[in-house]
Amino acid sequence: VAAIAVAAHETGHAVQDHTDYFMLKLRKFLGPICVVASKFVWVVIFIGLILGYFDLIIIGLALMGVTILFQLITLPVEFDASRRAVQYLETVGYDEETMTGIRKMLRAAAFTYVASALASLMQMIRFLLNIKKRD
Repeated sequence: VAAIAVAAHETGHAVQDHTDYFMLKLRKFLGPICVVASKFVWVVIFIGLILGYFDLIIIGLALMGVTILFQLITLPVEFDASRRAVQYLETVGYDEETMTGIRKMLRAAAFTYVASALASLMQMIRFLLNIKKRD
C-alpha cells in the first residue's frame, strides 16, 4: 500500500510539472533561494546577537521567513500531488480497504509537511518574543 501511495504521489508531481502547476513552479523558483537562506540564517542571527547588531538579526529573521515561505508553498504542492494520486488510483479499481490505506498513508505524509512548517513558524515566533523581551 505504501509503495502504491508513494508512486502515485510522485506521479502526481510529474503531472504537476507537465501541466505547469503554478505552486510547483513557484516552489522551484524559490528552492535555490531557500537553500542559500537556510545556510546563513543562524550564522547571521548569531553574529547579530554576538555583536549586538539588531539589523543583522532582522536580516536573519528575513532569511528565516524565506524558508518558512518555502515550507508554506510546499503544502499545496504536496496536498495537490496526493489529491491527484487518490483521484487516479480510484479509477484503477483498487478495493476500498486498499484505498483507505492509501488515503491514510498520503494524509500522514502530508501532515509531516504541516508539522514542519508549524515548528518553523513557532521557532520564529519564539525567537521574536525573546528578542522583544530583551528590548
